[in-house]
Amino acid sequence: MQFYEQHYERYYLREYIGMWYPNILRAVLFWILIKLNLKQLKRKPFPVFRSIQDNLMELEQVPVIYQAEVQAELNLLASYGFVEPLLTGVISGSRLNELKLTGVGIISRHQKGDSVVSVILDFDDAQVKKRPYFIFTFLNDVTGDITSSNGRFMCYSDPGGDIAYYPKVCFEELVEIHNQRIRGLNRNCSIINDNLELIKLSDERWVKSIDKLIRRGILKISFSQ
Repeated sequence: MQFYEQHYERYYLREYIGMWYPNILRAVLFWILIKLNLKQLKRKPFPVFRSIQDNLMELEQVPVIYQAEVQAELNLLASYGFVEPLLTGVISGSRLNELKLTGVGIISRHQKGDSVVSVILDFDDAQVKKRPYFIFTFLNDVTGDITSSNGRFMCYSDPGGDIAYYPKVCFEELVEIHNQRIRGLNRNCSIINDNLELIKLSDERWVKSIDKLIRRGILKISFSQ
């Protein structure tokens, strides 16, 4: 397992604004202070997984206190045609013996095979906090994908090729928006027939994002265990 450190001074101003929104003035102030080396941020190593298979888990492995809300999310995705979901652990900790589960990621392909949804549920003081959804479709005529999210722009190295953000729209609206984008492209989509194909394509998409962060100097390897 590889642990990395995050170097905040390598982010662009627009990325800081995205991460701190709506506190734009504070984002600008912090960015200037960090760029001038007037503010130091503590860097704690954290694990980076390069494959979904590295941290797959079952619903029964989720702490009981959170299982009902995770199941409710799975039911919601299923009601829109997303099938055979995979659960991955959101792991934090600076050492192998300090790792703990702080959330769960869900990734699921549509029954038609033309799109994938991913979302992360964070566990916080017996409550579940949902991050934005990402719906993406892989293209078989070019390298990349089309991604739609109801979050905000945060990083130029976010996973995905052609990403569009629609803050605050609900999941139902996001599904329809994404489908409209795909229909409007008039391009051939890759059809995902099973979870093996889902893992392969999603891993390639994720690793491309990690490698971009490494090239930019945002992620630097700390150690391996």
